[in-house]
Amino acid sequence: THLDLSGNTLTGFIPDSLGKMDLLTYLSLSGNPGLAPAPVPAALQGLTALRELSLRDTGRTGPVPSWLAALPRLVLLDLGDNRLTGSVPARAFAGLTHLTFVHLANNTLVGTVPRVFAELPKLRLFLTEDNNFTALADGFCAGTGNLVQPERGSFDVRRERVLSGSCDALRSPAAPPSCLRCCDRRRCDGLPELLAGQDL
Repeated sequence: THLDLSGNTLTGFIPDSLGKMDLLTYLSLSGNPGLAPAPVPAALQGLTALRELSLRDTGRTGPVPSWLAALPRLVLLDLGDNRLTGSVPARAFAGLTHLTFVHLANNTLVGTVPRVFAELPKLRLFLTEDNNFTALADGFCAGTGNLVQPERGSFDVRRERVLSGSCDALRSPAAPPSCLRCCDRRRCDGLPELLAGQDL
């Protein structure tokens, strides 16, 4: 079941009643900056069948919610272009083993980028730029997940995995090149094609 209200001129608060649509697999409210500034609604944790959640550019404030752990089927999470604050709760993502795309760019998140994102088995795109992250967490580049594993064969951006952000800010002196094949999204050749080609 899909609900796509993206790119409209919605106002007011996101209703808690959305959390009762327990068969919903796709919810997008992205591109509605007129919505009232508020945290990501806790009622959405009732959407346990959800595979894709996009709240990009909807005026979300406060922290990345720890209750995301209640959505184990998530493949796509887009919280970019909001006003989220605080550090990213690693435990919220540890069990989200289907995650392929995570967009946290253009918020005011702080602290280190948790190692959990380097452990997720299917993560291909992790967008983090335009935040206040200070470093990758210890051991990030030793992760066993899909994001940090070296590519086999020649580079093909259509199949590439991307960690976007400020390489200068996130680079660790001990990080091997295969881990930090990252770039600022605005200067990453081919990334628009990669985004458009996602089959989620």
